[in-house]
Amino acid sequence: MIEIRFHGRGGQGIVMGAEILAWALFFQGKFVQYFPHFGVERRGAPVRAFLRIDDQKILLREQIYQPDLIVIFDQTLLSKETLQGLKREGKVLINSPKLPSHYDLGFEVFTINATAIARFFEIPVINTVMIGALAQILDLPFLFLNRALAQKFEDPRRNIGAAYVGWSQLRRKNE
Repeated sequence: MIEIRFHGRGGQGIVMGAEILAWALFFQGKFVQYFPHFGVERRGAPVRAFLRIDDQKILLREQIYQPDLIVIFDQTLLSKETLQGLKREGKVLINSPKLPSHYDLGFEVFTINATAIARFFEIPVINTVMIGALAQILDLPFLFLNRALAQKFEDPRRNIGAAYVGWSQLRRKNE
């Protein structure tokens, strides 16, 4: 089982992003479970979402305390608290213009400048860029993400384009 914890702020689309990614993984034939966790429900407030992926039914029904991967939509949320519980061989994806080598976290780090890509495509939130990058980390063929985005949006072209750029321009530590 792969467990992912998302950290972001209200209005960045992390809940919808987790849902779209869950659909893409479902289309790939995986079993998935996603759910949000809200504190104060307002724009800008910290928000978390959770996603489990497995090849068999998922019976576990609790928050994710020891994730395999942490996705940080807002780099200002990067802290010991957001990384808490990350497995020793864990991975971290950060929305950041900085290269992964800038971060010395003790984990495998990936970055994508989701904010700049979303602005280029004139989409109001970064979620599709972030899930595009996350799909690359998960080795999810883009075809399944494309299908999930087409299902979610009436006119998905800009979101598909943004997700594809996130998928293709993910930065790894050695790049």
